[in-house]
Amino acid sequence: MSQSRQNRRHLYEQLVGQTVADRYEIVSLMGFGGMGAVYEALQRNMNRHIALKYIPSHDPVTAARFEREALTVSQLRHPNTVTVFDYGQTDDGFLYLSMELLSGRTLTELIDEQSPLPPERVVHIASQICRSLAEAHEMGIVHRDIKPDNVILIEVDGDPDVTKVLDFGIAKAVSNEDNETLTGDGRIIGTPRYMSPEQIQSDDIDHRSDIYSLGCMIFEMLCGAPPFEGRNTTALMISHAQDPPPPFAERLSDQKLEQIPYGLERVVRRAMAKSPHDRPQNTDELRVELEEALDAHQSGRPAPNFDASKTSPGHLDSSADLSNEGNSSIFDGINPLLPAAIIGAAFVVLLMMGAILFFSGEPDDEAAEEDALAAQMEEVPQPPAAPDEEVELQPPKIVSVSDTIHLRIESEPSGADVIEGDETLGETPLNLSLTPEELVDSLTLSKRGYRNKDVELDVAVDDSAEQTFSFELRSARAARRRPPPPEDDEDDGPSIPLLFGGDDDDDDDDVPLIPTL
Repeated sequence: MSQSRQNRRHLYEQLVGQTVADRYEIVSLMGFGGMGAVYEALQRNMNRHIALKYIPSHDPVTAARFEREALTVSQLRHPNTVTVFDYGQTDDGFLYLSMELLSGRTLTELIDEQSPLPPERVVHIASQICRSLAEAHEMGIVHRDIKPDNVILIEVDGDPDVTKVLDFGIAKAVSNEDNETLTGDGRIIGTPRYMSPEQIQSDDIDHRSDIYSLGCMIFEMLCGAPPFEGRNTTALMISHAQDPPPPFAERLSDQKLEQIPYGLERVVRRAMAKSPHDRPQNTDELRVELEEALDAHQSGRPAPNFDASKTSPGHLDSSADLSNEGNSSIFDGINPLLPAAIIGAAFVVLLMMGAILFFSGEPDDEAAEEDALAAQMEEVPQPPAAPDEEVELQPPKIVSVSDTIHLRIESEPSGADVIEGDETLGETPLNLSLTPEELVDSLTLSKRGYRNKDVELDVAVDDSAEQTFSFELRSARAARRRPPPPEDDEDDGPSIPLLFGGDDDDDDDDVPLIPTL
């Protein structure tokens, strides 16, 4: 522990035993960070234990952010959001916020202990976070720091994963006039490991920035680690701004990967699209997509194809790279293959109707009914029969077409770009889950140092099992090599036009709004 951190701990511990605002008796220090400290306290007039967030107000920027936290969070009432009881300022210039005291553990602790988590558990937790954020977003509040440390899991009625979302202290009330000086000149508020591209680049943000951060958290719960982990903060933020999220196959063993529903990876990658327009447009939409993907897997149904009208026209709903903005659809204009099945079903209906008429008609109408049945069956092929044998009509064979076709594109070596037309779908090994309307039969594989390879896909449309296509790449004569990364952590490489604020040693030390007991 650094000397400055030890000094701060000593100062905060001196407040134990004191009384704040004549009613909150501080019992113990629960945690502290760059913004302030969190204590367990006894609210005397109610005789209840609460969590008390307590910060010095000598910094006007910090004080203003704290005041805004109190005003915004006090308006939230959802059961998946921490409850705020009171806030104010002491005579000696300290700010305080009293909240419910939660007994549980952070999502970070759960991930560290048990990840990767089962898909059912991940969707259960993520759906509750979606519900909490939905209320805040409807009120114009953007959290801006969604991360596992700000999610507490408590046990209620036998459910160990009842979720509470914490620390809306850096939320931005987008529906009202916002004072940009509250974040400082060019300072970024948030945690780089989960920040959206627009947040990193200091662009205007809205509630869809929280959706990106939640997508990163779901990725981490399913794969055991965040999607991007740079060797320094700058490299990490560049990855969020520019790089597509890695496929689950790069992070999970084959055994673990088989447990992940096809559609679930597609939803996560869509939530992490670089452009906000290519993500689910609200948390209710994201929650429904997560639950439907899981339900389809559990019931044995094909993964749902989510309505493309909910996103921009450029969205490609597959496990390929969904993070590139400005994509154009590559599967338009191919006719469906289902009419054969419909015609076959119609023949069966006609056969049944004819049989009913034949066996239920009155004797006087027998000739007319026979003529009608003959007309209906005129073009139906019948097997040859002996003169005195009854003829058994066989319905035509109905062609089965799979609702969803699962493809896997592999190359030797792996890591080749899979390209259709002018668009890159992702890198090999690449999993695609497509409807018959979306199928393509030709792709191009491209990898630096190897010759481009045009490949044809002979896809069986009636096969719902995964179909694998493997291709071997030929080495180019002169492969260009990428220069090695710099040896040190100096920020002399690519840069993003922004400045970082806050203490470096406090980035990972900030405690959640409500720590665990």
